[in-house]
Amino acid sequence: MAPVRTIQGQATLLARTIHKIALDRLHDEIVAPNPFAQAILFFRGGANGDEAPIRMIQGPKTLLGYTDIVEVDPVHNEVFVAQGMTNSVLVFDRDSRGDVAPKRIIYGPKTRLNGPQYLSVDPVNDVLVIMNDQPDNILIFSRMDQGDVAPKAVIGGPKTGLGSLARKVVLLPETKSLVVPFTKRLGQQGRRGESFRESESFVGLWKYSDNGDVPPLILVKGLKVSGAMELIPAAKELWVKGTSRPDFLHAYRVPELFE
Repeated sequence: MAPVRTIQGQATLLARTIHKIALDRLHDEIVAPNPFAQAILFFRGGANGDEAPIRMIQGPKTLLGYTDIVEVDPVHNEVFVAQGMTNSVLVFDRDSRGDVAPKRIIYGPKTRLNGPQYLSVDPVNDVLVIMNDQPDNILIFSRMDQGDVAPKAVIGGPKTGLGSLARKVVLLPETKSLVVPFTKRLGQQGRRGESFRESESFVGLWKYSDNGDVPPLILVKGLKVSGAMELIPAAKELWVKGTSRPDFLHAYRVPELFE
């Protein structure tokens, strides 16, 4: 199938390296980062072709560095950005534009942030979940946390099975659950040296109340997951981007994830 629309071209100001965009259904906007310009771009939900963003957050006051992942909370009108190089999370008003300072910052040794990458916000239960890069663990904060604050819970350790390439976290507010695709390395080479042939991919589900070295409540095996994943609750489906070439999207019906 051909795409219905494509946002592409010089006027878009988009860069090559984007690991997560956010869709704001409430305000009909698409939010995308540009890591090389240290910027966050906002587009119309119906943007098409070589169309410029409707606004942009960029400048020294923003404290934005290399930014390739964003998350939007349309209910509370906020945008969350993980900063792996400064071990921080920046929060902006959704309608901010230009060189504006973040309204809140999570930063400091108590936070246990270490290469934070993927994050997700649950505006219903006021939960913020962040994936650390090293070590591979899951940090659970309150949505309104700021400063040098300890997470409410940390999920990590050998029993969790979490390994490299835990590249996304999806929250299910109705069941207070978090779902993570990850890869467990089977080879004995260095952290970044193993290939997908020496690894096994999984999708695991934990509850917000989990804490410590706890195995997932549900573990979906036998997948070829490259990191991209989405859940479709209405259809009780799990969609993942495969590791094969050419790339394919694979859909699985996994009702237990939504119970």
